[in-house]
Formats: sequence, structure tokens, C-alpha cells
Amino acid sequence: MKTAGPSVFFLCLALCAGAPQSPAAELSEAEVARMLAELATLAKEAKESQTGKHTSALAAFRAASASNTAAYEFFTECYKKINFDEQERKYSDYREWKSDKGKELRSAEHCTALRFQLQWIVLAIRAANAEDLGELIPSITAYMDSVSENEEGMGVYFRLLRQPVTQSVFAEVYGLDTGLASLKSFEFTPANFDGIFEKTILPYYRAVEEVDPLIAAWDKRIFFDAKRTAEVKLEKVKEDYLTERLPAMKWRKWSDVLAMGERARALPEMMAILKANIRHDKAREWIADLEATLKMDAPEDESAP
Repeated sequence: MKTAGPSVFFLCLALCAGAPQSPAAELSEAEVARMLAELATLAKEAKESQTGKHTSALAAFRAASASNTAAYEFFTECYKKINFDEQERKYSDYREWKSDKGKELRSAEHCTALRFQLQWIVLAIRAANAEDLGELIPSITAYMDSVSENEEGMGVYFRLLRQPVTQSVFAEVYGLDTGLASLKSFEFTPANFDGIFEKTILPYYRAVEEVDPLIAAWDKRIFFDAKRTAEVKLEKVKEDYLTERLPAMKWRKWSDVLAMGERARALPEMMAILKANIRHDKAREWIADLEATLKMDAPEDESAP
């Protein structure tokens, strides 16, 4: 039996491809306007859907964070849904797990950490729906104060605050593990104070150009940093903080102030930092930056040819 030759093969390809397509016509102005109107409607519906979903989650998380008992009950129900119900495991397995882990799960340390997780999710949801993120900054700062004061009381469970709340069972059950992913101006790890300042607080005050609140935010950040360093037992860490990290943070603080045009306020502070830390790794870089800034206002030498 003969097989089809190359010419037959290419003929089949041509028939399958069909006739050459003519260039597509351009959309009319009316069609573009209609599609834009449809997109606006869809955007509104999507926002309303997200807001409704967030409202439901917000109420649940606020109620669960009201007490250690509420946090424990909410956690076990969410854990059950993810690890038992959705995997079609027997209720007796869940009951056995809860019995075995009961004392550990109900401990004050664990439940306190859960409450802080839930409180941070509440703030994340509020941030996702806020028109002005600045309205949340006092609540965010108060939260960090509370975490700092209660860190020791959470014991080993403080580790829960060292992971993003979007990875918690709470977020997974309510679909927030992906639903909050687009929120770029928010730090999801509650114990990452550096991230909270860098992603949310400092960018906000830079954007609105509020100098005094910016300075206060930097001072608060330095306070938290110093407090955490003071709790470290290794003297080398404390020494490195005082000689390297602290001067660098102060320099960044006054660089922010300088960027807002407060030259008379910032430049003397930067000069003082430089004089006190001439052996700093960045000293030469700081000198160059300060010299370039000062020369911007220096009078021209009229005697120069």
C-alpha cells in the first residue's frame, strides 16, 4: 500500500489552514465606549463582592480575637475544616487530635499568639479596603506596642507572628491567602516591624510630605529596634547595633527630612552623625552625599576664570 506523498500532505495542511484572513476591522468609538462602560460595571461588582467577603471575615476575626477562649475555638474549627473536613477524614480523628493537643492548644501562650494573628488579619483587611491608609497608622502603631509588650508572654508561640498571616489557617479558610496578595503596601508578618515601617508607615508620610509625623515614625522604629537589641545576650550584637545599624538608621531618618526640603533642620543633624561615626562603613559615602548637597547652595566663586 502506497503512502501519501509530500504534495498530498502539504495540500491537506493548506486545506486545514483555510483561506488567508483579511485584517480585522478596527473597533468603532461607540464599541470602545460600550466596552469601557461594561468594564466599569464589572469593576464595581468585583469591588462589592470583595467588600462583602471581607466584611464577613472581618466580623468573624474580630469576634475570635476578643478572648483567648474565642481564639482557641475559632482556631480549632478552622483547623478542622482544612485538615479533616476537606480531606474527608473521620470526625473521630479530629476528636483524637483535639484531645491529644488540647492542653497545648489551650495554653495562654498559644491563644495569645492566635489573638495577635487575628488582630493583624483584621488590620490587613481594613488596609485592603481603606481609602486613606494613614487612618490606620495609629492602630498599626498601637498593635506593635502591644506585641512588643507581650512578646515574652507568648513564649515559643511568638513564632506564629514571624510568619505571614496569609499562611494561617484563618486566612486559608476565608480565602484571604490569595485574596490579600495584591496588597503591596502592607507587611503580612506581624513581628516584622522593619517591614511594617518600610512598606506602610514611612512610605505614607513621605508621600503626603508630613515631616513631623515622619520623624516620630522614625523615632518609634528606632525605639523598637533598640528595645529588641537590648534583649539580646550577645554583646557583639549590641556593639554592632550601636556602631553600625543605629547610625545608619539615623542617617536615613534625616535623609528623609532633607528630601522634604527641610535643609536647615536636617543638615546639622547629618553633620553631627558623621562626626560621631567617622569610622562607619558608609562614612565616605555620607561625606560625598553631604558635600554634594551643601554645594548646591554654595555661592559661585566669582574669581574663577
